[in-house]
Amino acid sequence: MDWGNGVAVPSNAYCKKFLNRTLDLINQYHPDLLYFDDTALPLWPINDAGLKIAAHYYNKSIKEKGRVEVALFENTQ
Repeated sequence: MDWGNGVAVPSNAYCKKFLNRTLDLINQYHPDLLYFDDTALPLWPINDAGLKIAAHYYNKSIKEKGRVEVALFENTQ
């Protein structure tokens, strides 16, 4: 992955904070849609926070509604 143009690889602390803030958003506001302006899950392949967010988001929907009634959308361009 090219991290040029002054972009730095995110630290573990940043990734953990991003994960915790996003999980908090899901738990408090119950969004029907999550959008990430990225071409893959957030912070991938540096960190698995995006994968953990997706798993939590879908599993929470199944637990509360008996099925997946939410959508996770990423910019693929």
